Amino acid sequence: MTGQFIVGAQLHPQQTSKAIRLRCVRSYVVTENRGQKQIRSQECVFHDQEGIFIHVHIPKDIVATYQNMFKEGKVYGIRNFLCITNFFKYKTSTHRYMIKFKHDTVVKQYQRVNFPKTMFRFKSFPDILSKKNVDEKVLIDVIGRVVEIYTPLDKVIAGKQTRLIDFVLEDNGKNQIKCTLWDEHVDQLSPYFHIAASDPVILLIQLCRAKFMDNGEVRICSSFDATQLFFTHSSKEFRDFKNSFTGDYTPLRCIKSGSRLDVGFPTNGLHPNDILVTPIEDIYLKKQLGEYWVAGRIVGVESISDWYFISCKTNSCKKKLAEQGGMMYCGGCKNSWHEGIVRYRLIVRVADHTGDAPMLIWDRECADLVGMSAAELKAKYPEGNNCIPPELGRLRGMSMVFRIVMKKEQVESYYSTFTVLRICRDEPLVTQHCSGFLGAPSAEMVPGHVGGSLDVGCNSEQQFGSDEEKFFGVEDVSDGVEDDITIGLDDISEDLGDEHVADAVKGSMVKDLVTAGGCNKTKDKGIVDLESEHVGVPLKRSLLKEFGMSGTLVA
Repeated sequence: MTGQFIVGAQLHPQQTSKAIRLRCVRSYVVTENRGQKQIRSQECVFHDQEGIFIHVHIPKDIVATYQNMFKEGKVYGIRNFLCITNFFKYKTSTHRYMIKFKHDTVVKQYQRVNFPKTMFRFKSFPDILSKKNVDEKVLIDVIGRVVEIYTPLDKVIAGKQTRLIDFVLEDNGKNQIKCTLWDEHVDQLSPYFHIAASDPVILLIQLCRAKFMDNGEVRICSSFDATQLFFTHSSKEFRDFKNSFTGDYTPLRCIKSGSRLDVGFPTNGLHPNDILVTPIEDIYLKKQLGEYWVAGRIVGVESISDWYFISCKTNSCKKKLAEQGGMMYCGGCKNSWHEGIVRYRLIVRVADHTGDAPMLIWDRECADLVGMSAAELKAKYPEGNNCIPPELGRLRGMSMVFRIVMKKEQVESYYSTFTVLRICRDEPLVTQHCSGFLGAPSAEMVPGHVGGSLDVGCNSEQQFGSDEEKFFGVEDVSDGVEDDITIGLDDISEDLGDEHVADAVKGSMVKDLVTAGGCNKTKDKGIVDLESEHVGVPLKRSLLKEFGMSGTLVA
């Protein structure tokens, strides 16, 4: 194209003298922090006359000049702009470059112009569900009928109050996709939860995000300020979708329960009386392999620098990668990668009224508890190798119901971690099974423990600044991950917290038993001083039994 205007395909950082003519598709402001009014930038989405979508970024210093200028659907000419690389993580355009306004950028609106109009880029449900031509990092548009709405929820994620509402969209081919709206978008859908809608509730979601779950499922979620909801629209696509429905359709269901869509906290209709909660001490005493429900409170985070691992990028593998010849090698599928996927592998200490146990929370459940992916958290603190990030430290004090599996390793050793298969935080479940210790101090929740908290010794806020896995079976739950290593007393740094000292003290008790005569398994009675505040009664009994002793516990 010649003349004063270029098209989107000609955008390049070296192209500085031409103007471009675009139709505005979406315009929104981004604030510094959620819930605040201080503006960080204005973002706009346009398309050119060839249908190429282009993102426009307006820095906060000049937002006031252009904030009320752009109207969605109108055509504008823009001159004197910068062409820069699109640096956003979640992109509104697949174009390599985007436009950045500067102080002398000139904008002119065209009232009468022959210009195409493409306000939406819809993805079909079959394409989304099959992940065909769908990128998690590129925002899309969808339209469907709301067939299920779940109770709006308030949650504290990473120390911040958050709202969400789950629902199910269905297209005219009966394909369904599970969806989640966050924060300010909740108020737009929640009124439909409280009314009996006689007509189909059709929802067009502009600039939403497809989220690929580890179990192969695909879900739709809102994407901060970019997302826009329409329950009615003049577009041809909206009219055609609405007219495709006859009188024969399933009415909207409003389900008054905790979310069944939230991966980390699925309840699937569980009633508090439907599950059998087993005390931690009973699990250790029974020594029966299998799965158990445990109601407990997280009293400490035991992982320090090893709260994540780098996994294989193959969906069916996800084993831990090892460096080999300058590449990341997977011993499972035998593939090599330049880089892997950062996933959570977090060990926490969970306590109930009878005892405590280490539990291993994998990527999916941990990401929902923390409110961000392991990769995002790791990138947030690139230098933080000595202490846990504060987002992980905030898990301490949370009460919930855990589905854990007891394997041979837990039968043989109290040091081995239970793997968490599932986490439920549905309010009725937590109220019934965790109400006894919802407000109890952490130190009171660990039988046999005395004194201070179980926090890591260093101040994670000072270190880091205060600035949505598989459901594993009993046999394959620990594949691809290295076993935990029990440290000795000599290996403990003086600045570590009580829970790390506790691990070493338990290990050192073996030496104490040897001194008491238990190592040779003689029949003589020995009196063993197991008064350490870090050792619970079940562990003391187990150690005496393990060494064939009938010793007396000295309190």
